Amino acid sequence: MLKTLIACGALFLSSTALRADVFAYSYTGTTVGNHIVTGAGDITATADGAGFYTITGLSGTQNNIDTSLTAGLNFFYDGSVSFGTFDFLLQGNPNGFYALGFSNGSYSVAYDAIVPVSTGTFSISKVPEAATLTLLLSMGLGIWGLARKLPLRSRT
Repeated sequence: MLKTLIACGALFLSSTALRADVFAYSYTGTTVGNHIVTGAGDITATADGAGFYTITGLSGTQNNIDTSLTAGLNFFYDGSVSFGTFDFLLQGNPNGFYALGFSNGSYSVAYDAIVPVSTGTFSISKVPEAATLTLLLSMGLGIWGLARKLPLRSRT
C-alpha cells in the first residue's frame, strides 16, 4: 500500500512539471501613420522557473489577419509584472517577420526587428486550466475507493 501511494505521488508531482501553460494576450495601438492596430491570441509556453517562460506556440490575429510564431523567445509573468518578446509572421507576408516587445502594459512592434511599426497598450493573463480540478477530483475519488476496498489488518 505504501509503495502504491509513493508511486502515485511521484507520478502526480512529475506530471505537473511537464505541462504547458497558456496565456491570453491582446494589444491595441497606432502605427506611425496613425492607423489602428489590434491583435489578440494565445501563447503556449513552458515554465523555466522563477516566473520565466519559453514560448512554444502562438495563435492569434492582428487586424483580422492570422499570425504564426517564428521564434520561441522568453518572457516573464508573475500576475502583476510582465515583460518579454516574441516574433511572428502575418499570413500572406512570408518575407518578413514582426517582433513584439511588451513590458508592464505597453508594447512596441517592429518589422524585421528593425523598423518600428506600432506602439500602444498590451495585456497578458494566464488562462486557467479547466482539467486540473477534474484531475484532482478523480484522483481523490480513486484513492477513496481504493481505501474502502483494501482490507484492514487487525492487530490482536
